[in-house]
Amino acid sequence: MAPTTVGRNCQKQAGTIETYLVKTLTRLYNGTAIAIDAAGYAVNLTNSAAVIFVGISCEDVDNSTGLDGAKSVTVYREGTYAMVAAGLAITDGG
Repeated sequence: MAPTTVGRNCQKQAGTIETYLVKTLTRLYNGTAIAIDAAGYAVNLTNSAAVIFVGISCEDVDNSTGLDGAKSVTVYREGTYAMVAAGLAITDGG
C-alpha cells in the first residue's frame, strides 16, 4: 500500500478519540488510516507487520521537519467509516 498524499472527507460515525505523537519525517492527512510504529509514534498505515492500525486521522499534521513526538495527531479510535481502497484482497482482513 502506497503512502497517502492527500486528505479526504470520509463518511464516519465516530466513537472515542485519542491523541498520538507523530514520527519525524511524517505527514498525516485528515480522514486517512493511521498506525503506530514499534516505537509508538503515529505514521501512515502501510502494508507492513511493523505497524499497528489505531484509527482514522481527525486532522492534517505535518511533522516532516520536526523530531519524533514534536507534533501530535488526533485519531478517531472507534466508529464506522466509508473508505476507498485499491488492491485489497479478502485475505487482507484481520
